[in-house]
Amino acid sequence: MTDASRPRSERTADDPDDSSDVVDDVDHERKVKRRRRIELAVSLVLLFLLFGVILPQVIDYRQVWEAVTGLSLDQVAVLLVLGLIRIGIAAAQHAAVIPSLGFRAALRAYLASGTLAELAPPPGDLAIRYGMYRAQGVDAEAAGVGIMLTGLFDNAVKLLLPVVGLGVLVVYGVDDATTRQLFTIGLLAALSLIVLVVFLVRSERFTLAFGRLIGRVISGLLVRFGKNPLDDLGPKTVSLRERIGGTVRDHWLAASAATLGVHVMNYVILL
Repeated sequence: MTDASRPRSERTADDPDDSSDVVDDVDHERKVKRRRRIELAVSLVLLFLLFGVILPQVIDYRQVWEAVTGLSLDQVAVLLVLGLIRIGIAAAQHAAVIPSLGFRAALRAYLASGTLAELAPPPGDLAIRYGMYRAQGVDAEAAGVGIMLTGLFDNAVKLLLPVVGLGVLVVYGVDDATTRQLFTIGLLAALSLIVLVVFLVRSERFTLAFGRLIGRVISGLLVRFGKNPLDDLGPKTVSLRERIGGTVRDHWLAASAATLGVHVMNYVILL
C-alpha cells in the first residue's frame, strides 16, 4: 500500500503528504490571526475617526456630558436597555431575510455596516455587509437577496409610516396646505415603491436592467475596498426572482415585524 492510498488517520507525521497538511494548517492559522489583527486595527481606527474626528465637528461633548450626568441612574439604565433591544431587533431583521445567516452573524454584519455608514456616504455600508455575509459562508445569491430585501422593507416602512401619520392628521382636521402637500408627496413616493416591486416581479427586462445597475454600484464599492468586482448581476437578478419570492412568502411577517420594531424603537428612544 502506498502512502497516497493509505488513510490519513494511519499516516505518520513523517509522511510527505501529512507534513504538507501540517504546514498548510499552520499557514492558515497564521493568516486567520493576521486577519483578526487587521480587523481589530481597522475597527480601532474607525472608532477613533468617528468619536475623535467626525462627531466633535457637530457635537459638543461637554454639553453631552452635562446632559448625561443630569440623568438619573434609572433613566440611563432605561436608555441602555432600549438601545440594546433596538440593536437586537435590527439584527433580527437581517437574519429574517437571510435565514442561513444566524442571529450572531447578522448582529456582527449590522454593527459593522452601521459603523461604516456613520463614516462614509452610502451605499458604502452595502459593500461591508456583502463581504461579511460572504465571510460567514452565505452564498452570493443569498447575500444579494438579503441586501435587496432589507432595503426594500426599510424604505417601505420609512415611506408608509409618514403617509399614514399625515393621513391621520388630515382625517382629524389638520387640513392646512403644508400637511396636504407632504401627504401627497409621501403617497406618491410610496406608490413609486409599489410600482418598482411590481415591475421587478412581472417584467424580466426591467429586472435585468435593475440588477445590472445594482451590480455596478456594488462592484464600484468593492473595487474601492480592494475586492474583485462582481459579475454581471442582470441575469442573476432575473434568476433570483423566484428565490426572492420564496423568501418573502416564508419570512415576510418576521421581516416586517422586525423592520417596524426598529422604527418604533427609534421613536421610543427619542421620546
